Order: sequence, then structure tokens, then C-alpha cells
Amino acid sequence: MHLQQQITSSPLRVLSIIFVKVGAMAFGGAVPAYLLHHLLKHQLLTEKEYLEALNWCQSLPGPNGTNLSAYLGWRCRGSWGSLLATLSLILPGAAWILLTSEFISSVHQQSLIQGALSGAAAAAVGLIVAMTWKLAQGLSTCTQLVAVAITFFLVGILRIPVPLAIIIIAPLVVRHKVRKS
Repeated sequence: MHLQQQITSSPLRVLSIIFVKVGAMAFGGAVPAYLLHHLLKHQLLTEKEYLEALNWCQSLPGPNGTNLSAYLGWRCRGSWGSLLATLSLILPGAAWILLTSEFISSVHQQSLIQGALSGAAAAAVGLIVAMTWKLAQGLSTCTQLVAVAITFFLVGILRIPVPLAIIIIAPLVVRHKVRKS
């Protein structure tokens, strides 16, 4: 079956299950990694299509995972898919926060809890590093890798705003494109 036909014929139930799983298991920067895994597993997108979607969603205001769920839901099943995917992603985490907030506020100073939170933070960093490695393997040229590294340095280390980093890196990308053609 053609990939686009498979995307549009996938029932809302499948989308809902995927996004509920991701919403229950991940938060923050880990959401895109989990989405990539599940969408590839169910063959709803190719890795290239996913990366293009993520690229667009990163340019929008708001959390990347939420933007990605809205876009992918829309792409799969239109407005209803967008609404369902976004709610399916957000509601498990919101429910978890409501259910655990009272407990956490009463025990947050205990060393066992501090250790568990440190472990969770380390696991999140590991997931982000693994996703970055997987995405970097898709880069086809050394110039693309250099552009990504420079962008990371500018935004991640120097804390330069993303639009300014794009302006700074643009000449390298344009020069590479001109040389290729």
C-alpha cells in the first residue's frame, strides 16, 4: 500500500493509541523521539517525512511535541485527527500531574525522591542524545553535519536566538547549495 494511502486510511483509534502511549511515557524533549519510534513502527511516515515535519514544527511557537502531534494528526486524518492527536498527547501527562502533585509536594525534599528525579533527568538526556545520533545519521554530507554542529554551538552553548543563528549559518548552506548545482 502506498504510504500516503496508509496514512489517510489509518483509523483515529490507531492515532489515538499512539499519541496516548507517547503522552503517557514521554515529556519535553523525549516526545519527538517516542513519536518517531511509534510512527515508523506503524509505518505511518518515513523517517524523511518525519524529519521534514519536525523541522517545520520547530519553527512554530510552542512545544515541539505538541506541534508535531497537531501536524501529524492533521496530516493523517484532517482537523479531527489533529485535535485527537493533540489531546491524546496532552491528557495523559495532565492527568498524571493532577494525580501526583499533592504527593510530590509532600515528599519532594526526601533524598530518595531527589535521587529518583536525578535518575529520570539522566534518562531523559540519554533519550535526547540517542535521538540526536539517529537524526545525525540521516545527514548526507559533511557540510550538513558542520551546519548542525555550528547551529548547536550557537544556540545551545552561546544561547544565541534561533533566528540569529539561522542568519549566521545561512551563508554556509547557500554556498554549499551553489557548489552542488
